[in-house]
Amino acid sequence: MKLPDCGIDYVLSLVETITPMGRKRLRELDIITDPATIEREFDRQEDVAYRLPISCERLGASLSKIRDIWGTNERLQSGASLEDVELFEIKSFSIWSEKLRALLGECPEWMRLPDLSDVVEMLDPEGTGLEGFYICDSYDGELASVRERVYRFQREKTAGTKEIEELLAEGREIESRIKTELSANLRPFALRISGTLSKIGELDFTLAKVILNDRLSLVRPYISESDFEFFGLFNPEVASSLQRSGKDFKPYAVRLDRRVLVIGGNMTGKSVFLRSVVLAQTMFQMGFFVPADTATMTVYESLVYYSGDKQSFESGLSSFAGEMEFLQEAIESLRSGEKGLFVFDEIGRSTNPVEGPAFLIAAMEYLTSGDRCRVILSSHYEEALTVEGAQLLMVRGLDRERISSERNRDISYYIDHSLVEIDKSVQFPREGVEIARLLGIDGEFIDLVERRLLGGKDGKQTKP
Repeated sequence: MKLPDCGIDYVLSLVETITPMGRKRLRELDIITDPATIEREFDRQEDVAYRLPISCERLGASLSKIRDIWGTNERLQSGASLEDVELFEIKSFSIWSEKLRALLGECPEWMRLPDLSDVVEMLDPEGTGLEGFYICDSYDGELASVRERVYRFQREKTAGTKEIEELLAEGREIESRIKTELSANLRPFALRISGTLSKIGELDFTLAKVILNDRLSLVRPYISESDFEFFGLFNPEVASSLQRSGKDFKPYAVRLDRRVLVIGGNMTGKSVFLRSVVLAQTMFQMGFFVPADTATMTVYESLVYYSGDKQSFESGLSSFAGEMEFLQEAIESLRSGEKGLFVFDEIGRSTNPVEGPAFLIAAMEYLTSGDRCRVILSSHYEEALTVEGAQLLMVRGLDRERISSERNRDISYYIDHSLVEIDKSVQFPREGVEIARLLGIDGEFIDLVERRLLGGKDGKQTKP
C-alpha cells in the first residue's frame, strides 16, 4: 500500500532517532495490515514508556554511544580478515552493547540484547575496558619478544637500521596473523552481532515514537473490526501552523459510518477534516499512536485518498483525470476483495455541474456495494443530500453572531469548524458571498454577484 499524501511526511520528519540503525528502521517503515502486528508496535511503545528500569533520557544517552557496524560485520561474515579499525569498531560496539544490556536489566524479550561479553573479552584480553583496540603482547608471546628487542635496540642503539627494520617487518607479520586468527574466532558471533544491531535499531525507533507521543500528545487507539470513532481528533501540522499565528486548532469529535458525506461551504474546513482522518489512519497503520484524545479505528488492506489538484499536478494529469485515476484504484481494490478505506475530497468537482453530482452519487453507491469498505466523501453539490443511506455531516461554517458583533478579524475567527450530523431536510449551506465579503473582495463586485443570485442574466429568479 502506498503512502497517501496526507501530511505523513511532516510527522515522520519529527521522529528523531539516535542511531544509524534506528534511522534505517525509519526509512524501511511501511503500512501494516495485520492488527496483531499493529498491537505489538503499540505494546512496545508502552514497554519503553512504562516498563524500563531507566528513564528515556538515560536510554537515549546510552544509545548515542553505539556506532553502526553493519558493513564491518558483513565483511566478517564473508570471511574477510579484519583490519585494526574494523576490530576497534566491533570492540567499541560490543562494549557499549553490553553496557546497554546491563542497563535494560529484566526488560521485555523484544528488546533483550544478545550477550556479547565473549566478543569483548576476545578483543580486550587484558580487561582494560577501553574502547581502543591494540594488538597487545598477551595475544602472542613471540610478538612480545620481537617488540622488546626492537625497543631495546632503539633505546641502546646497539643495532643497525636494517636489523631493526627486519624485526619490525617480523612484528607486522605476526600482527597480521593475529588479526586473521581473531577474525576467524569472531566469525561465529557475526549473527549475534547482526541480531544486536537489529534490536538496537528497533529500540531506538520505538524510543523516538515514545518521545513523539509526548511531544504531539498522541494516544494509543483501540482496534475494532468495524467501529471508526474519534474524540478530540486534530491535525499536528495544521495545529502547529495555527499556534505560530496565535490560534488554536478546533478538534473533531465524530463517529463515522460506512457511508459518510461531509458538506459545508468553501474554506470551512472539510478538506482539513478529511486530511486529519487519513493522517490518523496512516499513522495508525504504521504503528504510531494517533492525534486524538481517544480513537477507535479499523485496520484496512487498502487506503485511497484523493485531495485535489496537487496530486493531479504531480502526476502530470488534469484534475478530472487525477480523480478518475484514484477512483479506478479504489474500484480495483474493491473488486479484489480488499477491505478498503476510500476518501475523496469533493469528487466530481472537476467536471461540469450536471455530471459532477452523478459521479459523486455513483462513487458512494459503487464503492460501498460490498460490506467491507468505508467511503468518506466531501461535496459542495446540493445533490449530496439525496445520497441514500449516507451519514450526513456538515461543517457548521460561518458564525453569524460573531460576524454581526465583530469586524476586521481574520476570517478563521468567524468560522466554526466543528461537525454536526444532519438529515436531508437541512438547507444546503450557501456562504460563498459572505466569505468573499469577509475576505475583502470589492463591494461593487459582491453586489453584482448578489444581483445575479437573485435574478440571473435573463431576469429569472434563481434558487435562493
